[in-house]
Amino acid sequence: MATENPNTDDSTQVKKAVEDINSRTSQALLRDVGEIYRQDGGGKSAAWTADQAKLNAAMQAAGLLPDFQITGVEESGKHMGQIAVQGKDGQKGYINEKGIVVNDDGRVLEATYQSTPDHPQGTTQKYTYNDRGELIGVSMIQSAPGKDGAVTQQTTNWQKQNDGWHQVNDKGEPVLGADGKPVISQATVSVGADGAYTIKNTDGSTETYSLDGSSKVQKADGSYITKNGHGYVTECGSADGAKWEFTYTNDKLTGVKMNGTEMKQNPDGSFSSNGITFNSVDQYGGVDTSGLNPDGTKYHIYQNPDGSRKYFDESSGSTSLYDKNNQLIAQFTSKDGHIETLHTSQGTWTYDKQNGHYHNGALEAKNITSDQWGNISITYMDGHTTYIHPSGNQTSVANPFAPPPAQQQRPGSSDK
Repeated sequence: MATENPNTDDSTQVKKAVEDINSRTSQALLRDVGEIYRQDGGGKSAAWTADQAKLNAAMQAAGLLPDFQITGVEESGKHMGQIAVQGKDGQKGYINEKGIVVNDDGRVLEATYQSTPDHPQGTTQKYTYNDRGELIGVSMIQSAPGKDGAVTQQTTNWQKQNDGWHQVNDKGEPVLGADGKPVISQATVSVGADGAYTIKNTDGSTETYSLDGSSKVQKADGSYITKNGHGYVTECGSADGAKWEFTYTNDKLTGVKMNGTEMKQNPDGSFSSNGITFNSVDQYGGVDTSGLNPDGTKYHIYQNPDGSRKYFDESSGSTSLYDKNNQLIAQFTSKDGHIETLHTSQGTWTYDKQNGHYHNGALEAKNITSDQWGNISITYMDGHTTYIHPSGNQTSVANPFAPPPAQQQRPGSSDK
């Protein structure tokens, strides 16, 4: 049973909590509020009574507990000492020691995840269950400051049905995709007692997101990437077994390990060990390294998580693309900012300086380019484009203004 809040003594701690609400929007805030509430003797002060409504309003304005109100503190039972809350639908819940709203069985009802640059007030996720305790609903509420300080919310709802997870609007009506058909996902979704939620995709990949904003994405081929709450890559591994670890101090990269070996930091910010220099890692887990050839010229290697890689040799001026099995997919040379010659399994493309086009026998292309990940795009005279990926796969699109999924998702990533 939750205690009521009789008017007794004043409490500056409660007032301070209200003042700090808008600058602290995380699960830690809920934990602190709970501790203040308990220190205050279960909210038995006049200040708590006077400010409880203000506290609830401030927390909701900050994107915390959007569907619950604090009602008191449990005095007995398995939730003794936890803050009791009540939802708009009358459902009771409790804020546990992790700052998560759980039901009587301890299943997560609502949790707020670490803020991001796009959503500085975090993302709140609500979970619903059937009578057997099975997860049947997930709502993602993203809060962001709007004009005049007002908080805007965008909600995405998913309902579990017999044929998968259906995206629905706030009225429970199906959300239609670009093809006019209902949006349905065959992924498996679960949430742990610690608030971390996991998505298992049909391609064998698994994504796990924790309250502090950290995450891990692992592909079916064994490649993986982990990030901390600030979005920085802390560890990544490729399908061929290579492993990289990264440490940060005040959001600055200060340590790199390559297959367990600590690398020495150079004055320019790079890291070196055994003749290999680490230059950077991107948000997908792709690693850029460099080294020296016997003649002193430099080479660069960009390795994708699936094991495919892009290799540039300064001495020859050529770039080679290898798939995860170390098979040569394509090779090209560049000059004056454009590809000069491209060799593929379909033949050799040569740049014509007079008209600025490329020729491969009877074929003619407007342009040929390559991005940092090793994707090659060949745009033909009729406007359609063929993409050659380091994995060895090729895709084509008719509209030259619509980049293919492979460019948006990254080589080796899943299309979800």
